Amino acid sequence: MSIDSADPYRNFAVLVVDDDSVHRLIVRRTLQRELNLTVHEANDGRAALQMLKTMIPDLILLDLSMKDIDGDAVLNRLRYDQATRDIPVIMCTAENQSATIKRLMAMRIDGYIVKPYTTELLVDKVKAVFDRHLK
Repeated sequence: MSIDSADPYRNFAVLVVDDDSVHRLIVRRTLQRELNLTVHEANDGRAALQMLKTMIPDLILLDLSMKDIDGDAVLNRLRYDQATRDIPVIMCTAENQSATIKRLMAMRIDGYIVKPYTTELLVDKVKAVFDRHLK
């Protein structure tokens, strides 16, 4: 992927996986406005896994606590699938237990954001992942 120095994140795609439609809307609008990203949305883990059969995003923002298939299960499947194992993942969740964070870090997440968070923090975390992994 080529990088445009005037708009370095323009061609990147993010998959936002969260069962909260308001949260997805805020994240989508923020990432489109601030970083000019292409944003795809899934309202649960099952929908995300289905979408990942036909598209590979540059980053996944994944909620931990969802009905049906939770973020843990999605992350586990991502890391065991050859096609998705190297996709950077930032967990976005209200859970702030150190044991949970350590367990997820062992599963190679690229960031952890505790809800509620500012849009500035979201943008900074996303930029940091892209700068670290994709340039």
